[in-house]
Formats: sequence, structure tokens, C-alpha cells
Amino acid sequence: MSPVRVLAASPEHLLGIMMVEDEKRGTFDERAIVGWERMADRIERCNTDDHTWFWVAVAGDEIVGYIVLQPTWIAPEHGATWSTATDHGTLYRTFDPDGDNLYVVAMGVRADASRETWAMLFWAAFRAWRESGKRCFMACTRMPGFASAYGRTGVTADEYWRLRRGDGTPVDATLRLFHDLLGGVDPLRMLPKNCPNDHASGGHGVLFAAYDPARALYAAASMARAWTHVEEYRSAA
Repeated sequence: MSPVRVLAASPEHLLGIMMVEDEKRGTFDERAIVGWERMADRIERCNTDDHTWFWVAVAGDEIVGYIVLQPTWIAPEHGATWSTATDHGTLYRTFDPDGDNLYVVAMGVRADASRETWAMLFWAAFRAWRESGKRCFMACTRMPGFASAYGRTGVTADEYWRLRRGDGTPVDATLRLFHDLLGGVDPLRMLPKNCPNDHASGGHGVLFAAYDPARALYAAASMARAWTHVEEYRSAA
């Protein structure tokens, strides 16, 4: 696949974005799978002459991934479940250009995308975070290793998201991906039943909150240059 470029999303990218979005079906809560009209609204709302909060990853002429942020007044102490932090995906009451924080509204990467796509998208997001001066960067993630771990060992969801490997990183591959992308930031808390249709995660989400954009930028840039654990991260997508 061609090298990945990251661009500000525009209406001409909508078809490619929706093709990436469609790959999520059957894995994510249907509330998080949006239609054409809402995705178009996100492009219009998030990308203006004054700011960019929605990016696409392009390989050759194809959209292979995207990420959407929103500036917001929502903070980690508010709970920051996906539904509350995004007003159920509409952004109507939560998108606030003057808000102190940033929240990942949605993201997606095609299954056949090259290994640096995640890192390139987050590098663009972290650069915007640093330039904006926003205080906190939040993301609610899946923990898709939970269901199989529960089947093998009976571990509870609240125990599972806290599990660490010998190097101190999370056992779950998706939590480890975000831990590494954010520059070694540990997950903050579990969000029970955040994604009811995500059976692999037991319906739960996990909140990350980071406060050091320079550290995150360095981590994402390093990962984009030399991704050394391709297979274990591929499952996180």
C-alpha cells in the first residue's frame, strides 16, 4: 500500500470515510455507527477556516482511516462516557470551541491499512492539541480481549482493564495501543456498559486522559517510524 498522508477532512472525502465506517458494523455499538448526514455535519462542524478537528488518512487515492475530535467543556471528572461526552454522537450540546479539553468522537482504520495509519492519525490530532493549548486529551476505548479472558479465567471486567504485563503495559491490546500512543499514559477508569453492543469488550469502555501533548507527539511520531509489534496491534483496529 502507498505511504499514508493525513489531510483535513472535506466533503469530497465523505464516500471514503463512510466506507471505513461501514467496516465497524458488527463490532461497535450501533449508536457509534453514523449515517452520511451526521458524518457530513461533523466535517462541517469540525473543520472551518479557524480550526481542524477531523482528519483522514489517505494511501494513494483511497481513504484508509479517519479520526474526529471535538473541543469541549466535558472533563474527565464528569465521567466522560461516549454518549454523554458527544451528546449521543450529535455534538450539539458538547462541541465547544472555547472548551478546555479535547475528546475523541470517532475513529476508524481499514483492516488492510498499513501499520503506521493509527500513529499518523493520532500524530495529527496531537499536533492540533498542542497548538490549541487545550488542557486534556480524552479517548474512550474498547477492551476487546475481555470476553475471551473471562471465558478462560473468569476475570471480572473491573479486574481485567487493570491487568498489566511484565513491562507494566496493559494486557489488552487496544488499551496497550492507546497507552503507547499517548506516551505511556495508563487508562484512567472503566466506563461500565459504555458500548452495549460491543460483546468482545463486555459492553464496557475505558477512559484515557492525557495532559502532555509533547510526550504524545513524540510517541506517535516514533511509532509511525518504527512500529515493532505489528501483529499485536493489528487486532486493536
